[in-house]
Amino acid sequence: MNVFGERLRQVRKAAGETQWQLAEALFVGKKTVGMWETAGCEPSYDTLAAICKRYGKTADWMIGREKNT
Repeated sequence: MNVFGERLRQVRKAAGETQWQLAEALFVGKKTVGMWETAGCEPSYDTLAAICKRYGKTADWMIGREKNT
């Protein structure tokens, strides 16, 4: 799994959300969220920004450029 996928799963679960809930909020399919978490694909920049805003994280942290937030 890539850093982004690991961190997405971490913040999503910490927020008490399912993949389905995140998918609905971002207007994507549940399988898409699953693929992000298992490194099957990556979100667009706009979607990454929405994920960061939703969970209060920076894009640099989400993709592994920062170690802590």
